[in-house]
Amino acid sequence: MADANDAVAIAEMPITEVKVENVIKVYSGKPGCGCGCRGNYRVNPAHLEFANKERGYDYGPEEVNLTQVKRILRELQAAELAAPGTVDVDTKVGQGPEGPITIYSLETETRFRWVYVRN
Repeated sequence: MADANDAVAIAEMPITEVKVENVIKVYSGKPGCGCGCRGNYRVNPAHLEFANKERGYDYGPEEVNLTQVKRILRELQAAELAAPGTVDVDTKVGQGPEGPITIYSLETETRFRWVYVRN
């Protein structure tokens, strides 16, 4: 299990260095809510069990999509490369079933994009 020091190390990692293998899930949706009513969560199949535990119930097969996970990760990485400091970072210590999760976010007037990384 990761501890708070591990969480700080991940949180200090720029989004440009995050690898898809570490991404649990991504979110892309309209501003206003993050529950999924205005957008979609897509889960990395390699972390499905972890994501199900973190959510509290199982994701459906249509929500497991590595292609979409890669796409959202690339979008945040490209935004950060184009304008450093654009992507925000938040570490939720103890929020995951096996320790902290780092959330990278890019929020505009028209779209929220979040990348959840397992520490």
